[in-house]
Amino acid sequence: MAVKTVMEKDSSICGKLVALGTPAEEKDGGKIKLLELGAFRDVDIAMMVHPTPYNHISATTLCHAKYTVEFRGRDAHAGATPWEGRNALDAAVHCYQSIALLRQHIKPSWRIQVIITKGGTAVNIIPSLTALVVVLRTPTREETRQLQSRVEACFTSAAVATGCEVHFQYDAANLYENVITNRTLADLFKKHAESLGMDTDPGEVRDLLFGSTDMGNVSHVIPSIHPFYAIQSVEINHTRGFTEASGSTQAQQPTLLVSKAMAMTAVEILRSPQLLKDIRRDFEEDAKKEM
Repeated sequence: MAVKTVMEKDSSICGKLVALGTPAEEKDGGKIKLLELGAFRDVDIAMMVHPTPYNHISATTLCHAKYTVEFRGRDAHAGATPWEGRNALDAAVHCYQSIALLRQHIKPSWRIQVIITKGGTAVNIIPSLTALVVVLRTPTREETRQLQSRVEACFTSAAVATGCEVHFQYDAANLYENVITNRTLADLFKKHAESLGMDTDPGEVRDLLFGSTDMGNVSHVIPSIHPFYAIQSVEINHTRGFTEASGSTQAQQPTLLVSKAMAMTAVEILRSPQLLKDIRRDFEEDAKKEM
């Protein structure tokens, strides 16, 4: 709204401002769908901010890849004839434990997350169908590929060990890319944030890995930034404590402040075609490094 007001009052500004909401950001990669459908076509830069307990202009985020895994066995009466069954729950547990052991031998920046979403139907029946969701996170897509082969070995070995079948599906269409922070754009944002009194020094969390976001996919297509800003929370995102902090009175002022910094960044770029060229140059250089 602030940028719109400036554009209406300053006839020298030539450009367009888009405020774009994202459905299903966490679960289904809403921005990936928006990219595919052309929502970012003819957009020169993209900016968004996200609350955390910390301030960080150019935090490192991770690629995010998801598997759905099903083990199929053979049901049997667990009390009368268990030997006739092939226990799909044993396969799921075996898989889970294999992945847990694998964690000791992966890079500190890699993550493997697993939940069992289906474990059986009745305690007196040998489970014939179980299911898991497995998420891999790594700093780059190439590292995701390296981790995939090792995790898939855990799927297949669990099936062999328990006499079950395994079916797994990798959701390649919804792979979250790492965020590429555009240097010129980030420097502009930092300048305006500091002019408003925002502390932009991340301090001891400088090298902390900040989860994953579909904004990473946008940043691989157009110049982008995704700063994190601090609200008063002692707990990290996706906890009950952070949810309560986000809705508190204390969270409103830093949210307004960081929004002003984005608005001031947008106005400066709209008034300076040369800045847009510098941003594009950085984007092209970063793209070469990612190849």
